[in-house]
Amino acid sequence: MTSRDWQKPPIFWLWLTAHPNGYIREIAWGKLKNTTIKHKLTFLLLTVNDNVAELRTLAVQLLMSERTFEREEFVFSLPFIQRLGGLGHVESRAIQKYMIQLLLDQPERLLEAQQSADLFIYRYAFELSYSTESSIIGESILNGFKKADRITLARTFREFVRTAEDKELQVKTLLSHPQTIIRKLASIWCYNHLEGETAMIPLLLDSAVSIRYLTRDYVMKYFPSFDMRVYYLEHLSSCEVNAIQGLAMLKDDRDKEMMLLRMNDSRKNVRLAVFSWLSCLPMKEQLDNYLLGLADISKDVRRKSEEHLGELYPYFYSELKQELFTQFKTSKETKQQISILNVLTNGMRKEYLFDLFELYPFSANLTVEEEVKQRIYGWEYAWNRKFFVAFTEEEQEHLKQASDKLQLFLFDDR
Repeated sequence: MTSRDWQKPPIFWLWLTAHPNGYIREIAWGKLKNTTIKHKLTFLLLTVNDNVAELRTLAVQLLMSERTFEREEFVFSLPFIQRLGGLGHVESRAIQKYMIQLLLDQPERLLEAQQSADLFIYRYAFELSYSTESSIIGESILNGFKKADRITLARTFREFVRTAEDKELQVKTLLSHPQTIIRKLASIWCYNHLEGETAMIPLLLDSAVSIRYLTRDYVMKYFPSFDMRVYYLEHLSSCEVNAIQGLAMLKDDRDKEMMLLRMNDSRKNVRLAVFSWLSCLPMKEQLDNYLLGLADISKDVRRKSEEHLGELYPYFYSELKQELFTQFKTSKETKQQISILNVLTNGMRKEYLFDLFELYPFSANLTVEEEVKQRIYGWEYAWNRKFFVAFTEEEQEHLKQASDKLQLFLFDDR
């Protein structure tokens, strides 16, 4: 280094503490020993894991001798403190323990970190705040329930249950919490710890599928005489979407007229609920309605229709395949044609390949054409194609002509 380099500002030396050359890192820390500079704490925490033992020792000495780090710098460095526990050097774990104790001794730093916009900062802040040595558990729980992060909410709930004096009463207050994860955890706790709790019944109308199913099982177990279908019908006017979703969960064919009227509802959640409910109808009626679902604008509705048509495929093979071909050839919708291709995968592998060649000329646009081509290529190179699918000479010639026509150049090895 030149003489001018020695006159560089502290920030210059701070960045050199991360230089790949150990001698330069050592010189840089020598220049910064008695210097106060922003983010010095962060770079010291990085140096604690340095491969040079002398630098690790120096970093430990500086961290334990300096207590003037600003609160903002401590908050910013929380993720770096957290990572020390997973590093190999003894110094890393020792410094982590030391820094955690500093934070616990000054809990206002943790409370400030809980308000950070950085996910990794506030997650670790809550983790430390919930340790048994923390003096701010109660305040941290209040802050934790205000977050939207699922991990923080779950951690907060566990701490809430651990420290609550009247667990039953306090957990029941969380059954109406605005965050789904909290309602779910609270309902699971009630399911496992409370018997015949009427506060669980309103969760039959919860917007979350998992909570509705859990509540259904709970009600069936502890309130066998409770008529859930009547309950949903009573709330149909005040809470229509959730009531329809609940009825779909019960799958009662007595709701046939009401459900089918909502097959073309403008709300996706309602249509999706109806298509979930359809499985309680006779298979032939299911078939007709799921075929209509292939043209739905919603990907979720189309996917559900594809799934159920795949289950029905063996029972209505000829009829279903003919209808799918008719729909494909007359449809001009990209998504509908691709959904039809997805259903056809439930047939025999050999026939599926012939189906792709037959349907290709009727592709609505280039997007569908490319989709068909990719599926043909995928079929050709699938691991079990040669081992389990055999073609007659006539079929091989037919495929060769078809692939030449499409300029796909497939089946050269046959």
